[in-house]
Amino acid sequence: MQSGKLDIRITVSTYTSVSDGYGGFNNTIASTNTYWCNFVPISGEISQINGKRTLSTEVTITMRKLTADNINLGDTFVLEGQTEIYRINDKFETDLAFYTQLIATKID
Repeated sequence: MQSGKLDIRITVSTYTSVSDGYGGFNNTIASTNTYWCNFVPISGEISQINGKRTLSTEVTITMRKLTADNINLGDTFVLEGQTEIYRINDKFETDLAFYTQLIATKID
């Protein structure tokens, strides 16, 4: 892959536990960083769960290996300038030394 194809900017967020002041914790979303990537939609499927129709969109993003090492499974990301949230489900290295590919689904 050529580095010029990394043309989409994403903001990655992770879930963190924050003290609620009463001895307990609340889970909140904290933006960690922004990265350049190649964003490609793979599939979209309409399914029915408990009588409700849902659209499940699966995407793949390719980014540099060193930046992808900072991202964990379960983290979420948003494309720059959009509001759709995607959850990262799988991560594997396409080119052992340089690039990593992440599989994510859109959260409705």
